[in-house]
Parts: sequence; structure tokens; C-alpha cells
Amino acid sequence: MTRPGPPEARTMTRRYCVCFESCGEGVLVSVPALPGCFSFGPTRAEAERRIREAAALYLDVSLRTGDAIPDNESLRPMVASEGCAVTFMTFAASAVKPGARPRGRPESPIAGYEIEGVSRGHLLARRPVDHRKVVLPRFDGGDAPQAVRRMIHRVLIGDRSFHVPFFRTGG
Repeated sequence: MTRPGPPEARTMTRRYCVCFESCGEGVLVSVPALPGCFSFGPTRAEAERRIREAAALYLDVSLRTGDAIPDNESLRPMVASEGCAVTFMTFAASAVKPGARPRGRPESPIAGYEIEGVSRGHLLARRPVDHRKVVLPRFDGGDAPQAVRRMIHRVLIGDRSFHVPFFRTGG
């Protein structure tokens, strides 16, 4: 796990498993090692671009606040379910990256959560009681797709099997 240090030393890269799930509205994508970190894109390429941004925001805030960060993954002992694809991606983060802190105090779209970080396409909200984080894709000028609303609901109810729909166990 990464521990906080001097700002200049608080940069890192991590390699994690990433899950892509096709749905009627596009591609829902998540990083199981970072609970609550997911995004969405109309295509696989866009979903990959957006999860890079979402995971970087998650890791940036974790570095800045001193939260534990999971070590690199080289293996995830699960097999993707039908309609899902699993790959490994490398993410970079910095606690001193400009723009990682929200300006002012934006209002959270989730009751009981506070905005701790913003990026161009995502918000990171944290619940002060237990520090649970969720990265929310931003949909300016429109409603979030149903798949995203379902995933946000699962995060908010504390569903510990957050990534189970993406996998079936097997050998």
C-alpha cells in the first residue's frame, strides 16, 4: 500500500484489472480493485478513455487524502461472464496534479456524500461517515444511462458484490 509522503514524492502508477460490460446503452467499465470506481462510454474505446480518467481521479484523491491504495495486480482469479471483457491497464496519479481539488464546494448529487475531486468527465464523492468513495461519470445536458443509474444505486446501498455481475467464478 502507498503511504503519504512529501508532495513531490506523491506520484505513482498502478496496474489493475479493468472490466468492460456491454449493455444496450453502451459499455459500463469498472476497476474492481478501486471500489466505487466505474464509468461508461457509448463505445469500448470511449469507455477505456473514461475509465482512465476516473481511476486517475480516484487515485489522485486517495494520494492527497492519505487513503490506502491497493498494490499492482498481476492476476485476478475470475473469468469474465458472457458480455464482459477483462484486461489490465496502467493508471498514473499525482497528489499535486492541478485541478484535482474541487473549486469552492460543489454540491454533491448524492445525499450524504461530499465532492472531494473533480475532473473533466467525473466527480468523486465521499461519504464522511465511512469514507466510502464513488466516482460518478458526468453527463452534462442529459440524464445518465440506466446502466449507470443502476450501478450508482448498487454503490449507494453498500452492495459488497459491486463487481459480481461482471464475473462468474471458474477455472
